[in-house]
Amino acid sequence: MDNNLDGSSIDKRITELESRIESAHVPEISLQGNASTSELEVIFNNSAIAICYVTRDRRFCRVNHRFCELLGYKYDEVIGKTAKFMHISDESFKNFADAYFPKLNNGEIIKTEYRYRKKNGDIIWCSIWGKAVDPRDLESGVIWILDDITERKQLEQLKEDVERMMHHDIKNPLGNIMMLQSILLNSKNLTPQEKQYVEHIESASNEIKRLIDIPLDLFKMETGTYMLDPSLINLVETLKKATMNKLSLQSKDIKQHVTILLNGKEISKDDEVTITGEEHLCYNMFSNLITNAKEASVEDEEITIYITAGERIDVTIHNKQPVPEKIRDHFFEKYCTAGKRKGTGLGTYSAKLIAETLGAIISMHTSDDDGTRVTVSFPK
Repeated sequence: MDNNLDGSSIDKRITELESRIESAHVPEISLQGNASTSELEVIFNNSAIAICYVTRDRRFCRVNHRFCELLGYKYDEVIGKTAKFMHISDESFKNFADAYFPKLNNGEIIKTEYRYRKKNGDIIWCSIWGKAVDPRDLESGVIWILDDITERKQLEQLKEDVERMMHHDIKNPLGNIMMLQSILLNSKNLTPQEKQYVEHIESASNEIKRLIDIPLDLFKMETGTYMLDPSLINLVETLKKATMNKLSLQSKDIKQHVTILLNGKEISKDDEVTITGEEHLCYNMFSNLITNAKEASVEDEEITIYITAGERIDVTIHNKQPVPEKIRDHFFEKYCTAGKRKGTGLGTYSAKLIAETLGAIISMHTSDDDGTRVTVSFPK
């Protein structure tokens, strides 16, 4: 494996592997149709993914060539045996049955990831899909499909390790810069212009800190391991902070104005709208969406943020430019971008991840007449 991969390359490799696995998988397993038994046998034995037919007591009745190749066993070493030999422990064997057999009994199709042990002792990760032949009677057996995702898991681990090292190596000197700027701001010897310069440094430092902190959080959200620590947040203050940071960092040659409205009226310093979540996640989400709106706009165009407090709390970010037609259906997908010189296609993707983590709903509406509105809807 290439240990010199950067975070973006790792992300793309993971996405490619996921696409390859999904394209190889046929989610609906059917034994009906016009194909003859011999034709089905050829398909079964020559499939590029592992397939097995297991009884209610988890003994193998049939396995294909790829299944034996995946785990390193011969056909005769598998048939008639329980699946215990491929699990990493007796506990793993038991936990699998406890977690998934009740769902099979309810007619659900199982889709999960699990670790198994090969004959040579190596541990591999597999994507697994399972379906009972007759959910009313598991004695009729279960068909399982397995595919090796070990490389993807290794890339995910490498990505996490790289980001942890970056987080540590960059954050330490940044902490020193932030401490010094705090000392400077408290100094009484600065001229108004010098104080403004230090405030710009503070804004830039906060933005760097945000960029350092968020990748590891997003990775945990992607892998379902992020642990939310909710508290009460003043949404108005978070939006003001995200807006001010973005405007303070923009070039002097760019003139863009952002207006925040609460229930149709411009916000005042005492306005408060409270939601439950994590402040830094909300800040990152809205910072990305404001950046997206700014980059899509032309000079002197106004960006408007609408806060509507009703049965739900909606935040809508509106700019006057429509989303290019070719990416409208993929607006929140990873690496989806068009027409932006420095666009990565990660801003709206990360906003969607954060919104879902916070229990919010995110949507986009665009047209040539109205421009683009991205709405995040929070439960009250």
